Parts: sequence; C-alpha cells; structure tokens
Amino acid sequence: MTVLALIVITVMANAMIGGVIDQYQIPFSNWSLTMYITQAMMILLYSTVFTGLLSIPLWYFFLGESDEQGK
Repeated sequence: MTVLALIVITVMANAMIGGVIDQYQIPFSNWSLTMYITQAMMILLYSTVFTGLLSIPLWYFFLGESDEQGK
C-alpha cells in the first residue's frame, strides 16, 4: 500500500501543481504561503481517497476472498 500511496501522491502532486501553474500562469517560486498550504492539503486529501479506492481491488487480488462457507 505504501508503493501505491507514493504513486498516487506523485501523480496528484504533478497534476495539481502543474494545473495551477498552467491555469494561472504563476510560477512555483511566486506562490504565497496560503497557496502552498492549500495545494498540500488538496494533494493529501485526494491522495488519501484515491489510495483507499485503488487499494480495494488490490486487496481482493492479493488476499483473495475468504468465504469459508462456500467451500
């Protein structure tokens, strides 16, 4: 799950920071402290949600279903 979280954080950070730079034409070095905090919180929130959602199929793939009654 750690590897998945790192991948999701990397993708989200690249998308969100790149999107702000492209949309508003503000270089990363000219950001205010509020912009850094806001983007960090958005990256943390979205990464947590997507890591959780993407880990569900991996959970079934690696652990399998443990239905003892069906056997």
